[in-house]
Amino acid sequence: GVVDSCVLDVGTQSDSQSICTLYYTPSTGVPSTHTFTVTYTPDDLALFTGSSTTGSVDVLKREVVVEVELSPAGAYVNQGVTVTVTVRDVTTEGNPLDPSGTLTFTTSGTGTFTGSTSLSSAGGGTSTCTVTYTSTEAVAPTTIDVITAAYGGSDVHNGGEGTANLVVNRRTVKVDVVCSPGTVYVNQSTTVTVTVTDTTSAGTPVTPTGT
Repeated sequence: GVVDSCVLDVGTQSDSQSICTLYYTPSTGVPSTHTFTVTYTPDDLALFTGSSTTGSVDVLKREVVVEVELSPAGAYVNQGVTVTVTVRDVTTEGNPLDPSGTLTFTTSGTGTFTGSTSLSSAGGGTSTCTVTYTSTEAVAPTTIDVITAAYGGSDVHNGGEGTANLVVNRRTVKVDVVCSPGTVYVNQSTTVTVTVTDTTSAGTPVTPTGT
């Protein structure tokens, strides 16, 4: 913050005081205590000598909430999900500021995050970030991946985190069996060909493995 100067409001001769009022608005929460110097310069050096003193103010970083939204809220393995994170300045004192910095994404499941993790200013004390999450496996036919977005804070804002639950389903398959020839005699072999096909339309098909 910047403090300029002010002119003394001259008091009465009986109280021998003059008062000056000004305002200091910190622009950063680092350090947590701001120290400033006040210097008095008299109009008439024949009457008064100049003087200086210091003052300080404790500065708190602004608080935020972190909101996480998934689209869609349910997906199959290997299907990308849009993760939209909103970081909002919720301190009521002073004017809200758009949070800046980056986010850290984690999942309780197994998957990958792609895209920029930097916040983009949206105005009104709000910033957003959008990435894509793709689950790469499900420990059960239907499971829950908890998606966490953590904001580390800045010189202006404290950190925070938010979560959202993603329903993850295993991909479905079709099993086809072909015997060639289709009719055989006792003690005659036939070739049995089994084809397992990923039939889930969402996301990118995965070649089935196993036995």
